[in-house]
Amino acid sequence: MDLNLIALAGDGVTAGTDLVTTFNIAEATSLPTTGFRHGRITSLPEQPAAKAYTETAMTLEIPKIGVSMPIVGVPQSENGWDVTWLGNSAGYLAGSAFPTWAGNTVITAHVWDAYNQPGIFSELKTLKYGDQVQIQAWGMTYTYEVRESKLVTVKNVGAAFQSEEYDWLTLVTCEFYNPFTGDYLFRRNVRAVLVDVR
Repeated sequence: MDLNLIALAGDGVTAGTDLVTTFNIAEATSLPTTGFRHGRITSLPEQPAAKAYTETAMTLEIPKIGVSMPIVGVPQSENGWDVTWLGNSAGYLAGSAFPTWAGNTVITAHVWDAYNQPGIFSELKTLKYGDQVQIQAWGMTYTYEVRESKLVTVKNVGAAFQSEEYDWLTLVTCEFYNPFTGDYLFRRNVRAVLVDVR
């Protein structure tokens, strides 16, 4: 029953009104790979519909490193997030807070792109305490200030997805490329808190 004493689905009051919903919650075991192999151009297949990104009409700006890019939504699958097709976009990872809402929004972008060039997050490691990150959305500017920048292991998903009560951003990209394996050994996590909305 709701607050007005009206029967709701699942109350068992009316036969056949029970509602059953099944959720499959995928728990990621590693942070996404945001860099391609160095020394070669990577040919990308067409992006599958199941891994299509969602447009958000928002822009991420980091003045200190001179980047401005659209933010797209990256769906989560049983294998985590596939950020292969981000190109010159930033991807907000499903499972984190929607950008500009209370909670912790995890956004990633390439450190090294498919064209064998530095990606738009290649200088993320240079951000320091107090540097600004902005999200442009709905005619407003949401300004965040960096509070922490650190390296974490690939498997340390919890470091990026920390639960927060207030509006935080966690920017994530790969770091420390291993030329022998073609892998990146760590992830750079830059965390910033909302300080202004205009």
